[in-house]
Amino acid sequence: MERSNAKAVSKRLKEAMGKRNIRAKDISKATGLSPSVLSHYLAGDFAPQHGNLTTMARFLNVNPAWLIGFDAPMDAVGIQDPLPIESKAKIVHYVDHEMNKEQLDKTLRFIEEFILDEKK
Repeated sequence: MERSNAKAVSKRLKEAMGKRNIRAKDISKATGLSPSVLSHYLAGDFAPQHGNLTTMARFLNVNPAWLIGFDAPMDAVGIQDPLPIESKAKIVHYVDHEMNKEQLDKTLRFIEEFILDEKK
């Protein structure tokens, strides 16, 4: 992506993090993105590749098109994510020093499956 897109992603990423009360540390821990890469995204040094963009958008529950600067709704309407961002953030805060990335991923998948089963 171009530098102008990097600045748009930076602005939108900060906005989403503020509205969701999410820290860079939370995104890094939950997504596996390194703190230094995330720092570059936040500074607008470069824009994320598609995979990292999608990963961050899903965690923040925002529309990936909005995240890269398009005139689109912020919220990820129509993207099925059974675990609300507030719950994800609480889990990340709680397990920050207790679980590694693999354990956290397994825990989040279990909770998502549980919620989906409960909705049936």
